[in-house]
Amino acid sequence: MSTRAQESQQPMETINTELSDRLKRAADQIQSQHRRLEPIFEDLGRALAGGSSRDAQTAAFRLSGAVKAHILLEEEVVFPAIRGLCPERHAELEALVEDHQGLSAGLQNVIDQVLKGQLDLAAGSLESCRLAVKDHEYREEAFLNALDSAPPDCTL
Repeated sequence: MSTRAQESQQPMETINTELSDRLKRAADQIQSQHRRLEPIFEDLGRALAGGSSRDAQTAAFRLSGAVKAHILLEEEVVFPAIRGLCPERHAELEALVEDHQGLSAGLQNVIDQVLKGQLDLAAGSLESCRLAVKDHEYREEAFLNALDSAPPDCTL
């Protein structure tokens, strides 16, 4: 019997429990990634302070790649699962996605400044971006943690 056929014979409660367990692991991964972003921001800050355009570009692209991968995990894996389990939380998820768009634009601004050799300007923009990311992470983690105490029909 195929895996899909076996899954279709499982009670819906079992499937939801498995999805909830996977979602909890993904939420833990998101929070872990949040902690790993801070040192990458710091690396770019040091590169900008050091005055080397080449080092700053390398660090900026590293930060950009890390943020893009993180957003992809959230928007393509975690958020759709939450929408499926907790459709009443759609508006909150959309606000987080809008944050991602703003954060991506802010980071792109930093990269553009680095590519133009405007390292002092990029340092100020980076600090604004870092603070916006920290605020977003705080709200996102509060949202994920609140799901743990949600009603049984929306329990992760």
